[in-house]
Amino acid sequence: MEFARFYGLPFPKRGSTLPDLVDAVCATAAHTHVDLVLADELHHLNLATRSGAEASDQLKYFAERLPATFAYAGIDVETQGLFAGTRGRQIAGRLTAATTETRAARSCSTTTPSPFSCARGHRST
Repeated sequence: MEFARFYGLPFPKRGSTLPDLVDAVCATAAHTHVDLVLADELHHLNLATRSGAEASDQLKYFAERLPATFAYAGIDVETQGLFAGTRGRQIAGRLTAATTETRAARSCSTTTPSPFSCARGHRST
């Protein structure tokens, strides 16, 4: 539903189904050439609840249908939220994790001098 709100799509009319809304979101995202989707606060998803499981299913479905890069963020997402438990490990198995430390190490290993080359205020020389 949040993706539909973001795009300003009308909410389903009577007789419409969730897949109808998801198809409309995917069609709109493809039409607008979305190439990056950022999802934050994933540590709040509880896969043990119906709404959490549905949200994770939708994120997985969008990632499968949209030709875009998906960046998921949250606190300790490896152990809680979207990637917790058996279902979470299945989802995480489809992704490449990059922790803050990993990004800093990658950024600082660049040979091109740039004020944005290193995380945490460090500059490459």
